[in-house]
Amino acid sequence: MSSGSFSGHDFGDARRRLANAVGGKTLKALHRRSPARAAFHIVGTIVVFSGNAWLLATAQWGGLWLAALLAQGFALQGVGYLVHEYGVHRGLGGAQRSDAFGRLAACLLFFPYTRYRLEHQGHHAHTGADWDEAYKQALNTRCKRFLYLSAPGALWLTSRPRIEPSPADVERIEGERRKIWGFALLLSGLALWQPRWVALGYLLPLATSLPLVSSLRVLLEHAEADPGNPLHCGTWYRSGRVSRLLFAGDAGDCHVVHHLFPGIPSYRMAGALHVLRPSFLAGGVPERTSLMELVWLWFLRCAPHRQPWPHSARVIREETSK
Repeated sequence: MSSGSFSGHDFGDARRRLANAVGGKTLKALHRRSPARAAFHIVGTIVVFSGNAWLLATAQWGGLWLAALLAQGFALQGVGYLVHEYGVHRGLGGAQRSDAFGRLAACLLFFPYTRYRLEHQGHHAHTGADWDEAYKQALNTRCKRFLYLSAPGALWLTSRPRIEPSPADVERIEGERRKIWGFALLLSGLALWQPRWVALGYLLPLATSLPLVSSLRVLLEHAEADPGNPLHCGTWYRSGRVSRLLFAGDAGDCHVVHHLFPGIPSYRMAGALHVLRPSFLAGGVPERTSLMELVWLWFLRCAPHRQPWPHSARVIREETSK
């Protein structure tokens, strides 16, 4: 493990301090699962995806169509969040049920669920290690960061495996890949019946707006961090109702809380932030309130991934002009 990673001890100590600050009863309530709210989250994602697909397939070219294209990128990422919360983090209860759901949802995004699960579990166990999300560390030039906004660039930059799965997991991954090929064949058949729904409502946003949205997710997760402070393991961007809706309660300050308390479901994240935010800020975590400033620092100033950033873009501009 590299010196820039956080050990289980680091996070354990931070969790204890936060738990003492908010109280065990409050923390227990924040972890409580709600099947009704989980069902609303899952069904809502499907409804939004279907509505955007209908608009893209039937609406005329114009502002509404472009808005639907961007919204479909968020909806597709929302499918990924379903895999993350209800599959990997066992949001549906037992492992068998959660894994079955995760495999189904991951198939819609054409990636093997088991590989993602193993990599994400490693990410939580060794946040900040050299191998952890190595492709994000490799986004160290403006060219690469802008290239990541495209589907070919994103595939190229994320193609390197980050884990060595066991023989049993290799077998599962191969089985999931066969199911993905089967889904692709089914999709090809559907395209003969409804080509605009498949091409415009699904494949086009998968190749265009999803990489754009995914790049924002990278920025709002671990782009800014302080390796010496486990409370500051990610970008503490102060989320609001809109950003929590767009990123399913798992970006910015929500994502930092998720790493300290991965058992808190996304639909309780607003309440978690309400009680935990003062403790994070008191613990030295710098709060970001301007998304445009973060975008400017990431894409134009090429601020390093997982390092503390200047708190104001104005400071950089003044230093550069000297």
